[in-house]
Amino acid sequence: MKILFDKTKDNYKYPVSQTNLKFLLQIIPEKWKRGIKTIYFLGHEPNKSRFDRPAHLLIHSSKLNLSVVGLSEKEIITEILVELSQQSDFGNLRAASLNKLSKEQTEKITEIINPYLIQYFNERQEILKL
Repeated sequence: MKILFDKTKDNYKYPVSQTNLKFLLQIIPEKWKRGIKTIYFLGHEPNKSRFDRPAHLLIHSSKLNLSVVGLSEKEIITEILVELSQQSDFGNLRAASLNKLSKEQTEKITEIINPYLIQYFNERQEILKL
């Protein structure tokens, strides 16, 4: 899997590194990441995207696009998990149009991803202490 980072005009440093992303991909279910060949950090802010959220999985091109300039590490990891968790077996969690989730979908996804968020940040803290 390729992980690509756009360069930005002001040499913005993304809060999530390739190492962080690889660590996240190790702890999530295999089904969530199946078929993804490229993760692409776009060099622009989420509000510059035509989608409702900063992370958008393009199934046909096997690409996960991330418009995350200006977001914190926690926001980025959360948005990645929200997008990838829609591939789970927990019912109809796929956004209907333009990446917009219903209130019910958002609640269910939050319930599903919380253990992964906790694990990511707890284990990452442990690694940083070493």
